[in-house]
Order: sequence, then structure tokens, then C-alpha cells
Amino acid sequence: MISHRAEWIGMLTSVCVVLGGLLALTIKTQQQVRAGVPAVNNSVELDQEWGVLQHKILTLQNDLARLRGHTDSAPERTHFQMLAAMSPVVGPGIAVTLSDNPNIVNNNSADSHPDPMLSADLISAGIIHDVDILRVVNELFAAGAEAVAVNGQRIGPRTAIRCVGPVVNVNQVGCASPFKIEAVGNPETLQGALDLPGGEIESLKGVQCGVTILQEKKLLLPAYDGAVQFMYAHPLKLSRKDQGQQ
Repeated sequence: MISHRAEWIGMLTSVCVVLGGLLALTIKTQQQVRAGVPAVNNSVELDQEWGVLQHKILTLQNDLARLRGHTDSAPERTHFQMLAAMSPVVGPGIAVTLSDNPNIVNNNSADSHPDPMLSADLISAGIIHDVDILRVVNELFAAGAEAVAVNGQRIGPRTAIRCVGPVVNVNQVGCASPFKIEAVGNPETLQGALDLPGGEIESLKGVQCGVTILQEKKLLLPAYDGAVQFMYAHPLKLSRKDQGQQ
């Protein structure tokens, strides 16, 4: 009887020890899990900080959308296109026609005998060159012309005017005399600038080149039709520090 009771007590003790060990292991595991979870206060602070960051992101996105909308708006886009001569324009202005000295042209035609009294310098002076066109165009821009075209070629930021043999290239398009220069702006101001004593127009008239200037109430100038591809130039990206200094 005693032996059975001792055996039962031994078994009960073993069960208690095992249960105690399992309980201790459970408590230890719970403590380790809790140690890896942020406290309630920290979780609340994280939620608040997340909300602040979300608000900042939303604000920046709205600011960016407004900036893009302002830059890409139709009036702004049209204004920049006009500055770059990338859109046709209409308005009042003047039309200037320059032509070679008819006496020189007739004396140097294929079916005539050259006048021996005409030197090479006189012949060259009586012909409209690229520099003559450039001077007139520059004078018009200096007088406030808002758009200029030569023989239907719009003068843009990358326009080149240069002699190539018997023609003058404008935007890589060959043009021959007579040259018609159209400028949109105040007609009286533009004509007054060309009529200044000692100016380019007076010089051309002095060598008997043909010059006519007409004030127009409505001129239609085409868009720039030259090269628009960029191979080497790239937009300059400024840092935030540089942008803040501007």
C-alpha cells in the first residue's frame, strides 16, 4: 500500500515539474515577444509622424501640379513659342524689298557685254550680300520688331544668313534677289529706324540698289522652319541650393 502511494506521489511530482517547466517557458517566450513590439506610446508617435509626412507629400504634389499647370498653360506655351519663332504670327509692320543694282545686273547678264568701266568692287557693291540683309534685320530687331522673315523664312534663334555662291542661304534655304524682309512691329518706328541718315538703307541707295519700304496693316509671318534638334546642348539641372539663390 505504501509502495503504491509513493509511486503515485512520484508520478504527481514529475507531472508538476513538467507543467512548471512549460509554464516558465511560456512566460519567457511572451516576454521575448513583448520586447520586440514597440510600446503603445511609440506606436502612437509613429502614426502621428506618418500622418505628418503624408501631409507634406500631398502638399508637395499639389505644388508641383500647380507649377506644371502654370508652365504648361496655353498662354505661357504660346508666349514661349512666339519667343522661339516656332509659331506663325500676324500683325502690323513693314515690308522691305532689296534688289541688286539693275545696271550691274544687266551689264553682267549672259547675253550682254560687261562694261569695262565697272570694276570688281563696283560690281560687288551693287549686289545685295548676306551682310546687307543681316544689317537690316538687326536694325529692325533693335527698333522693336517682334518677328522678322526673309523671303518667307522666319528668323529664329538658330537662323544663319550667309552667301553661298550666287544665292543667300536663310535657314539653309537658298534665296536670290530681290529679297523681301517683313517685320511685325510698330510700322512708323520700324521705318524711322531704317530711314536714319548714314544707315544701311541709305548706303544701299547710294550704290543704286533697289530699296522699297511699305507700311503694312497686316503681315502674316510663318513659323521658323530650320533645325530644331539638339545633339550636344542639354538642359542645365540646378541643385536646390542653386535654385534658392536665383
